[in-house]
Amino acid sequence: MPGKIFINYRRGDDPGFTQALYQRLEEEFSAADLFMDIEGHIKPGDDFVEVLNGQVADCDVMLAVIGPRWAVLMEARGGSADDFVTIEIKTALDQGKRVIPVLVGGASMPASETLPEPVRALARRNAVGLRPERFKADCQGLVNALREQLAAAQQERAARTEAGRAAAEAERLAREAEEAARIAAAEERARAQAVAGLSQEEIRKAEELANWDFIKERGDAQLLRDHLARFPDGVTALYARTRIEELTWAGLGPSPDTVALGAFIEEFPNGTHTGVARSRLADLEKRAAEARKADEQRARETSNWGAVTASTDQAAIQAFLDKWPDGQHAPAAESRLRELGRGGRSTRRALVAATGGAAFVTFVPGMPVWRYFNDRSLSSVSAHSGGVASVAIMQDGRRVVSSGLDGTIRVWELAGESLRPLNQFGLSSSIARPPIAVGRDEVVVGDGPEIKVWEPSSGRVRTVAATDPIPPLLPPRADGGILMRELWSSVAVTPDGRRGVSAGDFGTIKVWELANGRQVSNAHHRSTVRSIVVTRDGRQMISGSATPRWVRIAADGTAQLDGENSIKVWDLASGRFLRTLEGHTAGVTCVTATADRLICGSEDGTIKVWEVANGGEVTTIGHSVRINAIAVIPNSQHVIAACGDATIAVYDVSGALPSAGSSFSYPLLSKLTGHSNWAFEWTNLTGRFNVGVNSVAVTPDGRRAISGGGDGTVKVWDISWTQPTPPGESLR
Repeated sequence: MPGKIFINYRRGDDPGFTQALYQRLEEEFSAADLFMDIEGHIKPGDDFVEVLNGQVADCDVMLAVIGPRWAVLMEARGGSADDFVTIEIKTALDQGKRVIPVLVGGASMPASETLPEPVRALARRNAVGLRPERFKADCQGLVNALREQLAAAQQERAARTEAGRAAAEAERLAREAEEAARIAAAEERARAQAVAGLSQEEIRKAEELANWDFIKERGDAQLLRDHLARFPDGVTALYARTRIEELTWAGLGPSPDTVALGAFIEEFPNGTHTGVARSRLADLEKRAAEARKADEQRARETSNWGAVTASTDQAAIQAFLDKWPDGQHAPAAESRLRELGRGGRSTRRALVAATGGAAFVTFVPGMPVWRYFNDRSLSSVSAHSGGVASVAIMQDGRRVVSSGLDGTIRVWELAGESLRPLNQFGLSSSIARPPIAVGRDEVVVGDGPEIKVWEPSSGRVRTVAATDPIPPLLPPRADGGILMRELWSSVAVTPDGRRGVSAGDFGTIKVWELANGRQVSNAHHRSTVRSIVVTRDGRQMISGSATPRWVRIAADGTAQLDGENSIKVWDLASGRFLRTLEGHTAGVTCVTATADRLICGSEDGTIKVWEVANGGEVTTIGHSVRINAIAVIPNSQHVIAACGDATIAVYDVSGALPSAGSSFSYPLLSKLTGHSNWAFEWTNLTGRFNVGVNSVAVTPDGRRAISGGGDGTVKVWDISWTQPTPPGESLR
């Protein structure tokens, strides 16, 4: 329940203003959460006093509308027993409700001594004024205050409900314990009567059978172990051991680790499942040994590469390439040889490889002249075959995460000007552009229809959310058709690292707890969501959409998605829609947020800056090509954009929105080049064209930018020149 608002007013005191206020509140709140007696809330035959007292008791906030004649009418009727205005205000004050005086029509707050004794406390309440010339703005301020109060009231109700539930649960447990004690005492008396005259052996056997009858169907391994310890040689011992093994094996789950399997084998050396356990343990140990061997080989390769990486000895680099032809540093070695004037592996070798098996031909600019005149990055690594989809920087500023079209997520150490590989994780789906977001020490990944959380430090991967099955793209067949799944297209993490937000190709938006996957809220954009972001305060989420890549057709031939290119603002906790921001003429590809601004990029080649509070447009920047990603540079008034022409643009967005017809253009401070825009790849009869720089991220200190391109590289850039001395104010 979101909370209720009670509107208290006098009918002879500026009723037009009161009705206008009610209509404005109806735009923001449900009609069921507003009470004003002229709106049909009091039915014929109802007792006015009972209904009003009940509505006041149910409300969280009372608005006491005070017009120019309010004080006069109050003085005339304030002492009457049927003066409902006085009764309502007194009841609200007595019940500790928040009462907000709303001054309309130029009225001022009445003095305490002019009010009847029961409502004099009203004079001490801070009032809100609604002026005719600023009615919309003043109402918005009142709406904001009401939202805060209703949210606080809802939290208080939830706390009271939880306290009541806990008290009821404690009472229930106490009753159950009392009943269990009573039953146990009765059973003990019955047992004593039953064993009277029996031998010790007969008594022990009777106790064993009674205990076994009590625990055998309960599925509690510890109770069975206690039974076995008490009756190790009893007639039920074999059954107990078998049951314990079954429960323990089931408790290991589908993927037990080596420690769990070893403990199982040690406890049940001759058990029914021991053979399978030994086989799985041997397989895990073999895989672990292979992984250690691979790690050792990678470590040796990295060590060898470290010895020659800065060398100008072409023979040493070629020797490294001959020793590690398929290693992780082989692309860097080939690039280094090209820089030094040699061609790396021969064209003949590449062509021979291309004629065997799957066809694979790659043309990438790498000649020294091209690099000298075009690549201005500090360093570059060949990160993913087929292109880099996204990059992000962990909160420590020292680790970079990249996702690729090759189905891998990789973590790199940012050491000065270079990147060093740390860890990687393979996806199970074949999604073309896997989205990623970073938390405190986790990487949130959209893996097809699933959301996975990967902890690079431990290698642990867990699935926390999934899309729901949806009907196929075509009308369903008579047999029900085949269900398909919506794919996640964008993910985000709240600033406190506690919740994740995911958005899909069909416009689904879900908010869930990062720890356990519990869904908090959901929303629906009704168009493909390209980007989702959470505001700095964690209270709102913003989605950017484009014409959908998938359009689901219902049986009657109607489309389930529209093709809007818009930005929508949502309440994160409830999923409630707040507003739409329009202005882009093509798909919105990226959205980011600061404390009170939204910055959006689009396929129409523009960057727009909006106010978070009211959705007002602040700045528009024209660019010649599509914007793929955008980030704010800390401690500055600059944004950095990843563009479809393989460049990275840095803009100053400190100016205000130019007037209509103005020729003013916002300054392009720098254009960074280095990514290739003409690489073409053909693999297994499936072509992919490079679309420029796909993603960009900035380190917390604002001195380095990390970019990922369709050419498969991740690059490090020096943007320390954007930082003022001393640091100025950031882009709010």
